[in-house]
Amino acid sequence: METNTINRRNAIKRTALLMGYAVSASAIAGVLKGCKAEPPAGGLKSWKPSFLSKDEGHLVAHIAECILPETDSPGAIEAGVYSFIDIHLKDNETAEAQTFFKNGLAELEKKTKDTFGKSFINCTDDEKTEILKRVEPQAFKTIKADPDARTFWFAMKELTLLGYFTSEAGSKQFLVYDPIPGDYDGCIPLDDAGGTWFAG
Repeated sequence: METNTINRRNAIKRTALLMGYAVSASAIAGVLKGCKAEPPAGGLKSWKPSFLSKDEGHLVAHIAECILPETDSPGAIEAGVYSFIDIHLKDNETAEAQTFFKNGLAELEKKTKDTFGKSFINCTDDEKTEILKRVEPQAFKTIKADPDARTFWFAMKELTLLGYFTSEAGSKQFLVYDPIPGDYDGCIPLDDAGGTWFAG
């Protein structure tokens, strides 16, 4: 089995673990077909989405950064998660799912403007967090009422995590990166292991 295939499957496992439920079939298909996050040359400012509008693409980038902000490891923007989401929507989702996602973006943007009188992108970190803290409980309520229901918020989180874990930054810097084959030492202090480990 190819190392790339293993890495993609690990990304799916990690996402499912953090989300607490199975990853959607379309997301799995996209990752296994090779869709991965790669920061475009010039970064977000010079990026031209292939499916989303420029405004939608930048909104996606800023929402993703709230989900996985830059700390001592790269954030979602630096990892190029927004480009992954754009390509995934274009190549792996149905027209209905594409429209659903775009409508979710528009609804979140409207909620932000109604609350703060400005775009989500122009909000402070605290304002962005406040908006998303309102969105998540509603998404949970929807899923609790109907486990088969779709919500924009969980679709966004799922794609953000998948994009991050398929990126070089996410797989090598956020999580401990252990190339296979590699050195093995079965007797080291636990503190020396460091990082966050997932069973493959």
